[in-house]
Amino acid sequence: MKVTQRAILAYGFISLALALGPGCASMNAKKEMKAAAAGTIAMAESQIRSAREAKADLYASTQLSEAESQLVYARQKLQNKDYSAASKLAQTAGQSAQEAKLKAEQSQKKSKTTKKK
Repeated sequence: MKVTQRAILAYGFISLALALGPGCASMNAKKEMKAAAAGTIAMAESQIRSAREAKADLYASTQLSEAESQLVYARQKLQNKDYSAASKLAQTAGQSAQEAKLKAEQSQKKSKTTKKK
């Protein structure tokens, strides 16, 4: 069996494509995970802003502080390329911020009804 230069080149290109193919897919998956984590962090930031606007710093300071701490850790995980942990922490931060906002709104309603009496 005679091996030609053309066959060697073809084999080389096929080998290269097979070697790089999974790497490219892996890179795309990492980019998607990073983008998803960054999006989740942005959502948590928005929820924290909303909680602050509802005066959660006055009425639900513990929950708001918890949300802010979780967001700091989420950003650190994103920087360290631990995208899964970053997303989870950001989701938890968002939930804490929503709880803080709800508590603040409920406390303000109670405060208004108490003043009317």
